Amino acid sequence: MVFSIITRIVNSAYLLSFKHKTKTIWAFCSFALAYTVYFTAFYSKNLDFGFILALFSTLIIGTFTSLGGATVMGFMKGMPP
Repeated sequence: MVFSIITRIVNSAYLLSFKHKTKTIWAFCSFALAYTVYFTAFYSKNLDFGFILALFSTLIIGTFTSLGGATVMGFMKGMPP
C-alpha cells in the first residue's frame, strides 16, 4: 500500500508528461520482469534467497499495478461518456 501511494504521487507529480502508451509499455515490461523473477524464486534451491526474490517481485508487481491503474483511469478520462 505504501508503494502504491508513492507511485500515485510520483505519477501525479512527474509522469503526466509521458504518453499513456509509454507508461503501459513500462508496466508490461515490469510485469514480465517481475514474473520472471518470481518463477526464478519458485525454482530456487536456497529458500531464503527465493523468499527475498519473491518479495521483490511482489513489490514490483504491486507498484506497477498502481501505475497501470492510474494510467488507464487517465486514458479513460479522455473518452466520451
